[in-house]
Amino acid sequence: MEENPSQAIGQNATTEQSATTELPDTNGGCNLGCAIGIVVAVAIVAAVVVALLRRRRGAKTDAAKAPANDDGKTVEIYVGNLNYATTDEQLRKEFAKFGVVKSARVVTHRASGKSKGYGFVLMPHRNEAEIAISKLNNHEVMGRKLRVNEARNGIPGNAKKK
Repeated sequence: MEENPSQAIGQNATTEQSATTELPDTNGGCNLGCAIGIVVAVAIVAAVVVALLRRRRGAKTDAAKAPANDDGKTVEIYVGNLNYATTDEQLRKEFAKFGVVKSARVVTHRASGKSKGYGFVLMPHRNEAEIAISKLNNHEVMGRKLRVNEARNGIPGNAKKK
């Protein structure tokens, strides 16, 4: 009796399948390539989180890193109620009328870049800073009355003693 060739192929296929039967999948269908992909994805997410935390921490410590004067009398001045169009340079010029200005910075919104309406000025000489504070507090600049006083969380070690 002759065998049908299609039956022979079918029989060979079933014997081959049983010979190469794989073990049950115990890792949820994830092979080595999948595992490597997951590890890489987790590493990328971790790197992004670390970068964002460093960036945020750096933004908070910029004021603390402000250069201090050797005589330890650098004064950080808060300037509130600024016109939203005020620039760093305009703020610097307003305080430079009373003495040396080490830096002047208008605080802006991180995402939009628009002014938040306040800023900080660093002046290296306390007597000049006190004169600027007294003259500019309640003084109208660009249509707004400024609120000017020594910053509460000023440069460490330079807090004004009362």
